[in-house]
Amino acid sequence: MEALLLPHSIHNGRLHTTLAHIIANNSKKHSIRFVTLSATSAKTTDVRDVIKQAQNEKRFFKRKTILFIDEIHRFNKSQQDTFLPHVECGTITLIGATTENPSFQVNAALLSRCRVIVLEKLPVEAMVTILMRAVNSLGIQVLDSSRPADPLSHGGNSSSE
Repeated sequence: MEALLLPHSIHNGRLHTTLAHIIANNSKKHSIRFVTLSATSAKTTDVRDVIKQAQNEKRFFKRKTILFIDEIHRFNKSQQDTFLPHVECGTITLIGATTENPSFQVNAALLSRCRVIVLEKLPVEAMVTILMRAVNSLGIQVLDSSRPADPLSHGGNSSSE
């Protein structure tokens, strides 16, 4: 994931905090600040403090800031307006997470500047495919757990065969 191409986004559905952790780990590799706030506990002053720090990082160190807001729908429309000028000028890359419908819960002006990504539960078959790709890519051997292990067998070559 190229940090320069990461769009402002609103994530709706499952596993958005897992995705945030993946982005946070990747941003460290690119010397990008990753800041997390939860709209359930953060105040507008907290957001302004993060934005002020992001402005300083950008001005003095040319360092980008990704701001992840969990439960962004908990901020009212006026509080969400705090992000607008900073999203528009690139002070922050905003990633919002919500379990609600963003069309109704996120400010229209902010929503128009973000990409909405719906994260849905994957079917078991898709998970098996993903896991098998990882197994093959890493060269890992998966033992068949449906068969009991034979402690006398060494790699499946028994002397009685």
